[in-house]
Amino acid sequence: MCKLFPDTFVEWNAWADAENYLLVERLSSSSTSEEWQEVVEMMDEGETFELESVRLKARRKYAASHQLSLEDVSLEDVVASPHGLQGWAEMVISVPGIEQVDDGASQAGTTVSTMATPQSKRKREDSPTTDEKPPGKSKSGKNGGHKPKPKAKSCAASKNNKAQEKKAKELLCLYERGQQIVDRVVGEADRFPSEWSWCKPLLEEYRSKQDEFQKSLHPSGAEDLTEFINEFRLTLISPTALKDLKKAQKDHYYRLLTVFIDRCNSICEQSHGRIRRTRVEANHTASKIDNMAKAMSAASAMPATPQTAKKNRRASADEPEQPLLPQQTRAGENLRACLLDRFTMGSITGADVAELSFHITEAGGRGVSDLALRPEVAKSHGHQHVRRNAGKVYPEPDVTYINTPLFMKRETRRVNERVPMMLPSKLFELFVEKPEVLSKSEKRYEFFNGLSCFEQHPVVSQARSQGIPVRPIALYWDGVRYSVHDSFIGFFVTDLLSEQKFLSFLLSGLDMCQCGCRGWCSLYPALLEWTRDLQKLAARDTVRYAVLDIQTDWPAWLEVVGARFWSHGKFPCPLCMINQEQLCQPHAEGVTVVSMPYELFTHDTYEVTLREFTKVVPIPDAETMRTITRHLEYKKATLGRALVCDLPQLGLRKGWRLEPCPGLPDVGQFEFTPLPFDCTFWVGPEDGRLTHGCPLFDIPGLTWESWAIDIMHSWHLGPLQQLVSLTLHFCIGSGLFAPKTIHLNASDRQQMSLLVIKSELFLFYQQLRELDPEWKRKGTEAGMGYYVGRPNY
Repeated sequence: MCKLFPDTFVEWNAWADAENYLLVERLSSSSTSEEWQEVVEMMDEGETFELESVRLKARRKYAASHQLSLEDVSLEDVVASPHGLQGWAEMVISVPGIEQVDDGASQAGTTVSTMATPQSKRKREDSPTTDEKPPGKSKSGKNGGHKPKPKAKSCAASKNNKAQEKKAKELLCLYERGQQIVDRVVGEADRFPSEWSWCKPLLEEYRSKQDEFQKSLHPSGAEDLTEFINEFRLTLISPTALKDLKKAQKDHYYRLLTVFIDRCNSICEQSHGRIRRTRVEANHTASKIDNMAKAMSAASAMPATPQTAKKNRRASADEPEQPLLPQQTRAGENLRACLLDRFTMGSITGADVAELSFHITEAGGRGVSDLALRPEVAKSHGHQHVRRNAGKVYPEPDVTYINTPLFMKRETRRVNERVPMMLPSKLFELFVEKPEVLSKSEKRYEFFNGLSCFEQHPVVSQARSQGIPVRPIALYWDGVRYSVHDSFIGFFVTDLLSEQKFLSFLLSGLDMCQCGCRGWCSLYPALLEWTRDLQKLAARDTVRYAVLDIQTDWPAWLEVVGARFWSHGKFPCPLCMINQEQLCQPHAEGVTVVSMPYELFTHDTYEVTLREFTKVVPIPDAETMRTITRHLEYKKATLGRALVCDLPQLGLRKGWRLEPCPGLPDVGQFEFTPLPFDCTFWVGPEDGRLTHGCPLFDIPGLTWESWAIDIMHSWHLGPLQQLVSLTLHFCIGSGLFAPKTIHLNASDRQQMSLLVIKSELFLFYQQLRELDPEWKRKGTEAGMGYYVGRPNY
C-alpha cells in the first residue's frame, strides 16, 4: 500500500541505506470487506522511536491533507499549525484509494451469536417428541463426535504484551527492593548516628535519583503515569488487583505499560541519567549500602582496638572527637574478663553473657561487643556464640605457647594453633622457690628419707653427690567432662614438700586432632615441651626436681603412654602379661598381696617393645620426601598418617604410620620440614601391646613402674567394692535383716531388708555425730536431718 503512494508514505533512510515505509497500519478482516485501521501511538517528549514515529505520522497526514509531498513538509510547519503535532498525529484522514471503515467485526460476531441462540431454541421446541435420545458427546468428549476447532495460537502481539508486563514488574521489584534496603539503613542510622555517618552521601545520592524517577513518571507536556504505576504495584501481590486494573484501563493498559517501559529503557541508555539507568544505579547504591552495612555489623562484632576506635572517631564528622581514656580501656577489659570467668566457672550461662553484652554495648560500654547477641537470638545460640568468639587470648606474660595440631570445628579441618602452657619451671619459680616455702619444706624431708623411690632415684643420687638440694615432685593428669558433648584433659605438676598442685596446660576434647590418631597428634607436642622443661629442672645447679611418681587413673594412663585398654584380647592389663581369657576366670591361682602368677611388664620390656615397633628413616633430599609424601594418607584404621603402599627402594611397607618424634612433632608438617632430618615410622602390628611411644619416659628417673595407681580406683572401686557388695547380698539372702512375719514374698522381704540396712546406717552416723564433736568437719548425713527434724550438716 505504501508503494502505491511513494511520495507520501516512502522515505529514503541514508543511514540504513534502505527505504522506510511510514504507513504503519493494522489489517482487520471481515466477511464482507477489508479495511486498514491506523494505529496511533501516544506522544512522548523523550527522544524515542515512538516519538519519532508520531512526528512522521503528523507530517505525513499534514502532507496528505494539503496535497504536498513529505519532503516539502517540515516539523515546524506541523507544530505551528492550529491542530498542533498531537492533533495531526491523532487525526483520521481519508487517503485516495483507501476506504475508511469502522471496525464492526466484533459487533457483527456478537449479533450473530445472539441471534443464533433463540433460533436454535425454537428449533428444539418445534421438533417432534420421540423416544430417541438427543445426540450426546462421544467418548472423546466432543459433541456429535466431530473434531473440535483447533485453538488459536497466541499471536506475536499477545506475547509482546506479556513480555512488556513482565518487564514492568521487574522494574518495580527492583525499585521496591532498593527502597527496603535504604529504609533499613536509615533506621540503623537514626539509632547509631556516629557509626552510620559514612552512609550519608550514599543516601543523598539515592534520594536524588529517586526524585529523578518520580519526575520521569510525570514529565511536562506528557501523560502522567504516577497513578497508573501506583495501582500497578498492587498487582505484584494480588492477581485480583491485576484483573481490576486491566478492566479499568481496558485498551490503554498495555499502551501505558509500553510508555512506562519505553521511558525507563530510553533513559537507561542515556549518559545524563534517565530513569531505568537511575533505577539500576539506585539499586547498585542500595547494594553498596547493604554490603557496607553487613561489613559494619561484622566489624562491630570484633573486639574494639585503639586503631579501630580512632578510625571510628575520624569517620564521625558530626560528633566531637572523644579519645578513650586508659581507665575506660582497662574497665572494658576487666568487664570482659569478669563475664568470661563467670561463664567458665558455670556461674552464668552463655545466653546470659550474650544478652548482657548486647545491653552493655547498646548502653555505650566497651570490650564485649563481640560477645553480644540480640536477646531473642541469645536464648538459643548464646552458648555457642560466646565459645566461638571468646577467642584464645592469653595475655599472661608467663605463658609459653606451643604450636599444636588441633581440629577446629568452625573450619572443619586440621590446623596448627598456639596452646598456652605454664611450664613447671615457671610455676616453681613463682610459687615454690620462696623463702617462706623453702623454710617449711625442711621438716617434710623426713617423710621421704628411707623411701626406695626417693633414695634410689638417679636425680637424687647425683644431686647429693654434688651437694645440690633436691625437691620431689609428682605428675598428674586426668580428663573431666563438664557438658554432654565436651570435655578436657588437664596436666598438673605437684610439689610434694609444700603439697601444692599447679595446673600446667589444658586440651579440650572437641579441639583434639581427628585425623584418626585419637588425639595423640595434639598431645605429643605439649608432652614433648613438658618433658624438655622437666629435664632442665633435673639438671639445674640451684635446686633440682626429681619426678617420683605419676598419679593418674587407669584410662588416663593408657591414653598417654599408648597401652591397650582392658577390653583388649591379648593385653588387657598394662602391668602384666595376662590375657583376656585369664582375666575373666572366676578364680585366679597364686595371687597374693605381694606377688602374681603372671609375668610383669617392666620398663625394660617397654623399651625393648618400643625399639621393635619403631623405625627411624633419614630424609636426605627432596626426592625422598616427595616419594613418601605422595603415598601418605590419614586413616583411622592405622591411627594416623600412614603409607598406602610399599616403598621397597626406601625399605618401607604399607600400613606403617608416620609417628611424631622430637625431629618432627607434627606429622602434618612432614613435607614442609627443612632438609635433611630424621623421621620415625611406627611398624608395630595392629594388635600389638603399644600404639605409640611416650616422651615422658625421657625424664630422668621416670619409668613404667613410676605409675602409682590411686587407692580409689585400685581398691575402693575395685576389690573392696566387690567385697562389700557380696557381703550385703549374703546378709540379705540369709535373712539377717528380714522381718519376722511369714506373710511376705521374696521381693518384699528383700526390700524390707534394704530399708533396715539403710536405717542402721543412718543411726550409726547419728551416734558418731553425738560422740565426736569434730564429725561435722569430717562428713555429712545424707538426708537424715530432714526425716528426724534435725538440721543437715
